[in-house]
Amino acid sequence: MASHRLPETLARWVPPVLVPVIILLAWQAGPDAFARWVSAQDSIMENALGIVLAIAIVSTLCALVHANARLHRHLRVWLAIWCLGLLYFLGEDMNWGQYMFGWRPGDFFLEHNKEAETNLHNMSSWFNQKPRLAVQVWLLVAGVLVPLGWAWPRRVTAKFVPQVLWPGQRTVLLAGVTTIIPVLEWIALAILGPGLGGAPIRFSEIQEFFFAWFFLLFAIDLSGRLRDSKTARLSEDNLLRAHS
Repeated sequence: MASHRLPETLARWVPPVLVPVIILLAWQAGPDAFARWVSAQDSIMENALGIVLAIAIVSTLCALVHANARLHRHLRVWLAIWCLGLLYFLGEDMNWGQYMFGWRPGDFFLEHNKEAETNLHNMSSWFNQKPRLAVQVWLLVAGVLVPLGWAWPRRVTAKFVPQVLWPGQRTVLLAGVTTIIPVLEWIALAILGPGLGGAPIRFSEIQEFFFAWFFLLFAIDLSGRLRDSKTARLSEDNLLRAHS
């Protein structure tokens, strides 16, 4: 049991506690350190994001193939869609291996991508800002408000969203911190200005890093609830009544 709880504990507490400390220390160390740790295209945080997302995908796949997943209607369909979304996030964030493997973007991307990179999110807000906003709203509702007791979203989606798919209370802190990052960005820009000695503070990248950690925590938390034989025996109707 303790070995199962360790990954969840790390995913739950490392981002909201340790990551801000690292960012502040890098910021105090100066522009070069901040770029190397946080803001550069190949920064330590950027590479760590890819690792966290990859682990989140594997963890979600483990939940998808778990024997108890079949007990929850439509759960495997939702998890398959979720894995595709995480794969898209990972591919876009890593520019589909452009910098990792050193290949040249195709002519289409050189012509239409504003940073001449192999990705879609630098080509249209429909692949960048709008999906980001959707994730922010989902985090606020599913990661904060529902675990704190708002039952309406669970009731109105009960016919097609399995109740076990909704995040538990363990996700509240991380989801809350992630959703307020745009507010922190507004405050920081008002106080510090748009950059740090030539190294811009890319709050969008910081938020994406927290997105990845939340997706990992969500997958670990779901896998833990699927392992729980008591939860596995509950019907969808019982789960709905238990959380209403």
